[in-house]
Amino acid sequence: MSRQIVVVVGLGASGIDIAREISQVTKEVHIASRQNEHRLGKISIDPYLNVWMHAEVDCIQDDGQVRFAEGAAVAADVILYCTGYRYHFPFLDLDELTVDDENRVGPLYKHVFPPKYAPNLSFVGLPVKTILFQSFELEAKWVARVLSGRAALPSEEGMLAAVREHYRRMEESGRPRRHTHALMPEWVEYMDWLAEQVGERRLEARRRDMYERALQR
Repeated sequence: MSRQIVVVVGLGASGIDIAREISQVTKEVHIASRQNEHRLGKISIDPYLNVWMHAEVDCIQDDGQVRFAEGAAVAADVILYCTGYRYHFPFLDLDELTVDDENRVGPLYKHVFPPKYAPNLSFVGLPVKTILFQSFELEAKWVARVLSGRAALPSEEGMLAAVREHYRRMEESGRPRRHTHALMPEWVEYMDWLAEQVGERRLEARRRDMYERALQR
């Protein structure tokens, strides 16, 4: 990619990290994202000044021109898609547990336990838009406490009711199904809840503020 013009599609953790790394060697990096239309134009990723922020991609022309929704266009040598991934569990074929086309795994109580199969089956690491590795650790500790009898789950119906309430709140707020496991803006509430389940302190304010500032950059 040396001296090439690269378009990075997506502004999640991977997209940001990749844009930062390749900006050291590329001629230009253009980030396309529907999440940050309020900060279009040239931005600084210290100490590099060759990064631009754009709205989402409108079209890719036959000649390699990438046209963005705000009207700008660049002749891209490389297009990197950092648009996330789809959950896929081909080894599981269970009634009342599905992964739909909108990337919703469910029903899952707190994104971890399927009510019908809890506590024997659990998922660790599904949520996004949070402090990922601390979230994974807390989820794993919660599962361990449940399996060892040191923490109790609600009844199957109680867990299902909580899942339905989560879906209802999403629908009322207009959040799409594909964001079922995206914790923003409730990520602090989720982390604090997990911490209580495993007997640990809540997330420190300084770490919460640092993460939220990073998301706004």
